[in-house]
Amino acid sequence: MNKNAHFIGYVYSSLAALVWGCIQVLYFNHINYVPPLETVSHRGLWGFIILLLFVLLNKQTNIFFSIFKDRKKLFLLCITGLLVSSNWFFFIMAVSLNRVQDSSMGYFISPLLSVAFGYLFFKEKLSIIQKSCLALIAIAIFNIIINLGNIPWIAISVATTWSIYGLLRKKIDVTSHIGLLFETFFLMPFFAAYLLYIHSHGGGNFSIDDTNTSLLLIGAGIITVLPLFLFNLGVKILPLGIAGLVFYIVPTLQFITSVLFLGEIILVEKLISFIIIWFAVIIFIYDSSKNKRYVS
Repeated sequence: MNKNAHFIGYVYSSLAALVWGCIQVLYFNHINYVPPLETVSHRGLWGFIILLLFVLLNKQTNIFFSIFKDRKKLFLLCITGLLVSSNWFFFIMAVSLNRVQDSSMGYFISPLLSVAFGYLFFKEKLSIIQKSCLALIAIAIFNIIINLGNIPWIAISVATTWSIYGLLRKKIDVTSHIGLLFETFFLMPFFAAYLLYIHSHGGGNFSIDDTNTSLLLIGAGIITVLPLFLFNLGVKILPLGIAGLVFYIVPTLQFITSVLFLGEIILVEKLISFIIIWFAVIIFIYDSSKNKRYVS
């Protein structure tokens, strides 16, 4: 592969990381007055419409409908649909509550949790180094609980939903956009029912009277799908291990964005936990690259 192609791959992957780690945070912060569940519903609704148009234009409907012939795939994608929408909810709630650092922590932890869940549910082996990394994560969480007196539930929720989602999606032979199309398709009745319910009761932020908010809610679908396509373009060019590093760049950008642009204050106790987690991640990346194991 020539250097030009590699460079283009890095550009695509970097742009995907930038959208996930910075632009999405700022975007959803701009509409943080909209309740998280309503934002998630619009995110899923408009994301579904965009993906559907893409699949129709590329004549891939046969791939989508083939999912219905495989009961196991059908069941697992329904589960992953619930997981990814839950992850969206916790992420958007973190933005609404000015706790993007907690979201960042969750995404740092999630690759290591994927390893733990792989060990628990699929009997995958754990190296001594991986076990040490998991122990460091536990220490970081306990540090917050003991010194700040609260459980970092957003970080744990983000990490748990995303790690299980990633673990299950690896077991399903389906492309990212087709999988997400089905996941949003499965959740469409719930999204639509909720949006119709709040509008029928005089609530909701999507209306002709507020064009700005309505357009931003439609844009939530675009900003959800865009990085997915960019990342997939990068993955086609770059080695999987290098592209997988994007999943560490994203929470790094979230952390930087929370401090520089959103003015979140980082407490010393929380910074100590972050340092422990960063140390665990560095060790984990080294162990993964040495043994050719990449977790995303």
